Amino acid sequence: MWDAAWNTRASFDSIYANPTPTHDRPSGASIPAGGVSHTPEPWLVRYGKRSQTCYIVINWGDDGDELADVEGQGYVTDKANAHRIVQCVNACASIANPKAEFERLRKELSESKELLDYKRECETAMRNEWDEKDDECDRMQEQRDNYKTSTTAVSKRNTELLRRIEIQRQEIQRLHAEIEAAR
Repeated sequence: MWDAAWNTRASFDSIYANPTPTHDRPSGASIPAGGVSHTPEPWLVRYGKRSQTCYIVINWGDDGDELADVEGQGYVTDKANAHRIVQCVNACASIANPKAEFERLRKELSESKELLDYKRECETAMRNEWDEKDDECDRMQEQRDNYKTSTTAVSKRNTELLRRIEIQRQEIQRLHAEIEAAR
């Protein structure tokens, strides 16, 4: 029954729905008062000495107690499957209810992704607003520069006009003086 549990999800679920008596379970496994327990971690993967079979074992004693054979998909796939099963079980060693914990983590991940998307949207909006403000500042700087340039040009022109007016005033005074002297 334990070998079959690794082959299909339905078999795995049936073990938890209808736990086998303690004497049918691998050594160390027992059914606690509130439900089904599993063989304690750590689990390991060992390989058959004469065959290409992967075994999931419990690290008890020198050789460990065999918990399950993983075979039927070809040695390379069986080996990868055995390692994945053992990694998953050992990773969940301190988690009382892995299904509930993964559902909670998936929900947190989904919420985190939503928050990250919202943050990115806000950053994009702020960046666009900053770009608009930068453009506005650039336009204002250009206007200021144009004003300075035009003011400088006007100032030079005014200075030239004042110089010409002064020359014309002096010419008028000289002519006025000549007219007065001729009278």
